Amino acid sequence: SEFVDLAYGNIFDRVSDTEGKNFWMSQLAADLTRGELIISFSLSEEYKLINKNKMMITMLFMNLMRRAPEQTELDYWLSSFNGGCSCNSISDLIGNILTSDEYNNRFSNDFDNDGDGYTENQGDLNDANASINPSAAEICGDNIDNNCNGQTDEGCQDPNDVDNDGDGYTENQGDLNDANASINPGAPEICGDNLDNDCDGQTDEGCQFTGDTFTNSLGMTFVLIPAGTFTMGSPTTETGRGTSEVQHTVTISKSYYIQTVEVTQGQWRTLMGNNPSYFQSCGDDCPVEQVSWNDTQSFITALKALDTTRQYRLPTEAEWEYAARAGTTTAFFNGAITVTGCGLDPNLDLVGWYCGNSSETTHHVGYKSPNAWGVYAMHGNVGEWCSDWYGAYPASAVVDPTGPATGSFKIRRGGSWFDTTSYARSAYRNGNKPDFQHSGIGFRLAITAD
Repeated sequence: SEFVDLAYGNIFDRVSDTEGKNFWMSQLAADLTRGELIISFSLSEEYKLINKNKMMITMLFMNLMRRAPEQTELDYWLSSFNGGCSCNSISDLIGNILTSDEYNNRFSNDFDNDGDGYTENQGDLNDANASINPSAAEICGDNIDNNCNGQTDEGCQDPNDVDNDGDGYTENQGDLNDANASINPGAPEICGDNLDNDCDGQTDEGCQFTGDTFTNSLGMTFVLIPAGTFTMGSPTTETGRGTSEVQHTVTISKSYYIQTVEVTQGQWRTLMGNNPSYFQSCGDDCPVEQVSWNDTQSFITALKALDTTRQYRLPTEAEWEYAARAGTTTAFFNGAITVTGCGLDPNLDLVGWYCGNSSETTHHVGYKSPNAWGVYAMHGNVGEWCSDWYGAYPASAVVDPTGPATGSFKIRRGGSWFDTTSYARSAYRNGNKPDFQHSGIGFRLAITAD
């Protein structure tokens, strides 16, 4: 029963019109039961042949319809080939159309083979590659006409013409390491790092850094500053100059040690048991701030008690500027001041933190480039107390000056995270009362060499 139903359904699925059903039933009805009739019909060679031809005709017709969907075009192909075709069936006619040169010349380039929305007839130069079509983006460096406009790599920038580290120089402009902002043709040479910072083919050229350093039990590193003579103050032509910065000759008759970076929050807390800093979240390697001049004296006293072999002190104002300049005469040890206010000064940005790059906070000591004597952060981050009272400069040359005997304000040098470019210059000087505290003021220590 199930087999008969399936066989009967097979006939009625494939021969849907009543006339066709009647034809097959009448052809095979003689002397057969209903089941025998259907089985005989389904197994007959005539049925199999017609069914096979019908499936082939359907496939060919769908192919033609897909390529020639408009009725007028479909009529053209059927009528034009029917007249000259010695065809025995419609399948022969459609097959003749699909294999003709005329048909294939018309439609062979009208398929979107790579699925990019374009055919060869629509300007796709390579219909086997989806990255090549009239709307594709040009892929730099592949030497292929991706957007099919007759050009390759148009609008592309040479990767060596991109300033990747933001130092103002590209590899094509002589930057030997465009992933390191401290290496470029305009950078100062950093002594002791064994790198060609200024990209001139040499390392550590012009450095006077002797390499004579020591580190105490608190992790404070000091570097030896050689004795010598320099011009203290600034020329009248220097941008941002203050009237008190009168130039005069100063001789430092004895070598001395100065701390390579500011005293850190971690060092202060280890020795003093507290942290007065406003920017405590910056961390132990950031400079201690909100310390007065008087507070620095308490720190020095405690440090001398811990390390009785050395005479720790604040540097004099002359020692501070001498160490900051490291043999240079420009506003910053790596060049002139070119921008005022909080604008981005390209020289200062490499060596110090100020209002133009600090994001209104202090930063880890030693992050920016050091000068030729291995001293860091003399231009910004936090201003630094000196031992001198504030007073007018002498009019003539002096040796080992220590400032006035008395006064109301103690010298502060170096500029800070919130100060403008002018305050970060080597020659800038200011003063505050000895008990004054601020988040922009810290200090570093000095020691007279034996």
